[in-house]
Amino acid sequence: MAEQHTASAGSGTGNTDAHGDPHPPPPSGTSSSTVENAVRFAEESLEVLGLQSPGEGDEITPRLIEQARQEALELRQVAEAPVTIGVVGEFSAGKTLLIGTLLGRPDLLPVEVRATTGNVTALHLVQGPEGEPTRLEGDAVVEFLSRRGAQECLRFMLDELVHKVRQDLPGAELSALEAYDPVEDDWRAFERWAQRTLWGSEVGNPRHRRLAHEILLFRDAHRGGESILGGRTAMAHELIRGALDLGEIAPPPASFPGRAGVRFDAASVGVSADALRAAFPLIRRVTYRVSVAPEAWDLGALRGENDVVLLDFPGLGSEGSGSRDAYLSHSELSDVSTILVVLRANQPNTRAPLEFYGMLQRHGRSRAELEDAVLVAGNRFDTVPVPPLSSEGRVSAQELHSRSQYVTGFDVTGRELVQGRSDRVLPVSAIAGVHAYGYHYEDAGAESRIEVEGLLRQYGQAKRERAKDPALPSWDEWGRRIGEAFPGDPWAVRLQDFANDGGIGALRVLIEGHVIRHGVRLKAGRVLKRHKTLTGLLRALAAVVRSTGGEDNKALGEAETRLRELRSMLVRIQIDLGQLRDPTSLTYGSGVSLLETLRRKAIVEVFGWPEWHDLVNQVSNGLITVGEKGPSQWLMDGPLTSLATGLHGGSDDVSGTAVFRKRFDDTVARLALETLEHVDLWAQGFGESWNERLVELNHWWREEETQALLAGPFAELDKDDLGERRKAILSLLTDVGWMAEALRRTVLRPAHDAVSGSTPSARFPLRECHDLPWNPSVAPRLDAVQKGTELHQMRAFRMRREIAEAVAEVCTGLLLELLEQAREFLSIQFRSVQGFIPVGAQLRRRSAKRARSLFQEPPDAEEPADAERGISPLLDHLSKWGIDT
Repeated sequence: MAEQHTASAGSGTGNTDAHGDPHPPPPSGTSSSTVENAVRFAEESLEVLGLQSPGEGDEITPRLIEQARQEALELRQVAEAPVTIGVVGEFSAGKTLLIGTLLGRPDLLPVEVRATTGNVTALHLVQGPEGEPTRLEGDAVVEFLSRRGAQECLRFMLDELVHKVRQDLPGAELSALEAYDPVEDDWRAFERWAQRTLWGSEVGNPRHRRLAHEILLFRDAHRGGESILGGRTAMAHELIRGALDLGEIAPPPASFPGRAGVRFDAASVGVSADALRAAFPLIRRVTYRVSVAPEAWDLGALRGENDVVLLDFPGLGSEGSGSRDAYLSHSELSDVSTILVVLRANQPNTRAPLEFYGMLQRHGRSRAELEDAVLVAGNRFDTVPVPPLSSEGRVSAQELHSRSQYVTGFDVTGRELVQGRSDRVLPVSAIAGVHAYGYHYEDAGAESRIEVEGLLRQYGQAKRERAKDPALPSWDEWGRRIGEAFPGDPWAVRLQDFANDGGIGALRVLIEGHVIRHGVRLKAGRVLKRHKTLTGLLRALAAVVRSTGGEDNKALGEAETRLRELRSMLVRIQIDLGQLRDPTSLTYGSGVSLLETLRRKAIVEVFGWPEWHDLVNQVSNGLITVGEKGPSQWLMDGPLTSLATGLHGGSDDVSGTAVFRKRFDDTVARLALETLEHVDLWAQGFGESWNERLVELNHWWREEETQALLAGPFAELDKDDLGERRKAILSLLTDVGWMAEALRRTVLRPAHDAVSGSTPSARFPLRECHDLPWNPSVAPRLDAVQKGTELHQMRAFRMRREIAEAVAEVCTGLLLELLEQAREFLSIQFRSVQGFIPVGAQLRRRSAKRARSLFQEPPDAEEPADAERGISPLLDHLSKWGIDT
């Protein structure tokens, strides 16, 4: 049964409009009233903003009005948006074929057989009539970036280029690209910089040139068809497929590319493949309306009262995947309620999905949101070799993992993406689904048809071979045997679902249940987030409206501007603290993240243990035989081996786990102390960088004129101490050098004491004081099959990898814990004192009421005070909705 979410709307007591009818409370809760109230608030805000007019020489008000108007439009858009399902994955993970198979038509979208720059494809799902196959309805619609979206996209691309150049060429001149907007400032500054820096010599960095060339292609599209920004054009499916196939990936040009002369508009891109191809960089998404056959997927429960849109994103990690693709992914995925991450089950040990996960956190998705949003499908599971299966005895999922590195890798990566919620991880195969349901694959390009037909033949041949020889292991048999020994085991269910139809039916059920349970709640959360941002902008605009009251207010007006700037700075500090949720954003000078650096060091440390050398020396014919000198020893003996053993110390008996546990404890303890040092260095750098940005505010605050100006208002605001505490807090907020020492005292020193006195053995992946399979007392008891697996040298390599990953997990887990404690501690400090920064209305009314946070939930509405009624439609509007100014 779907979860029930109860609304928590405000009471609205005493809130009436001009007709005496109660007006709604601000958006709250998770019921449908949240969306309705948000739409009404956004529309009323747009109406009021249209009545605002700035005074002569006022440069602040027009900017605030435009920002608030854009935010109101986005609030309305989010509130009216459909529930969305995003599908992401590495190129060649088979996600496009998987989407088509889920919807009952594998050839619904072209399957790329080469890595090319892509687009976001939106499938608007509607239920088709009984008996009719899944099909595309009507023309496709190409939506182009808005002007603001084009600016954001270019800023994203420029930031990536600056990051890469600074990483590879520390002394490069990059000031021309900082705070630079080609849409507003024209392209000449970038062209001069790129021609001089990247194409100024015959030998240039191909990576830099590729990124710059992508920006220059954007230049050509922007100059050739700026009029299409923000527009949308309907066109035939065949035109889109042909025009947006960009061909093979080409290297960046050897000489600086001049400006292209192609011109196009909304009319030409709808009929001309050349014009659409030229406009490609400006495309935001391509939308298709899909009529889904009820026999394939009954959408009744999935859709409910909402429209449902499925978004297919560009493949991650391909050589042709550019920074524009990354921008489209993070901007479109920011509001997606269900994110299906498609892995390659036959190549699961990849960091690309985890890097993608980190990108979502850096761009506004909290860890809790992602835990709710992500599902994982391991596609191409049909190509994973089925491990041998013992003819007798109990079989467990643990045994399956020990015999298949693919299953282990997929399971580990999948559970990492869903934060351990294994019920959201499924092995699937689009090819097996096509075969099981008898779907046809016809309406596609020749290359993709040949590719898919070849995979179907291979899959059918493998099934026929297993049918002829029952002794061959199968996933169905593995699932059945695990289920007999451990009823209800998740892997038993997954494998039997996979054997049934490639896991397609189970994946449909998983998606459907997730959308029903979480889609509406996540949508309501996004609405509240937008509402808070709009509320903050309206409050800032209200402060400007109040400050335009004559000559007596000019001095306070300047103070209000400074204090608003300080409040804005503190909000940005708290936003920057959010990077601690994702350590991949904390990098060293080389550009490698702190998390990855720590992880690599842990793996290098473990791989350097001399015990692995001892084990390799005892390998004979691929099997570990303790006590015998294997052929590989003759290759590894020598001065280098002696030196390595001397550096790491001699090893004890490698036929048991005790020696490995001792090494594990020592390594973890040493790396844990290094982790504390890294966090301390980050805190020092963070405080210093923010003090540089606060220096002007700090100078203003310490001026005698400022102290004299604010002495009276502060004294009346805080009658108990005449404003002394408020002044002390503002001194701390304009000079944040105290952060590092405060963090050292409250977080790092206690953590150091805890690390020094603890043992991490609970995380050791092997059994303590346990004989390993090659122990002379264990090996003779193994049968031939067990010897082939348990004594194989790959077992030692897997054990090394497991221990290395465990050490890395302990150390990165400590890092994550420390960074979260640091983030929470510092965020609490700033949140607790932010209210001491007075807003303009407080300075002018000199009331004792404290300022509310810009992001605090609005209170119950009150009637406008008599002194303020009619001063401004904006102030009346905010008062009506109970928003304190």
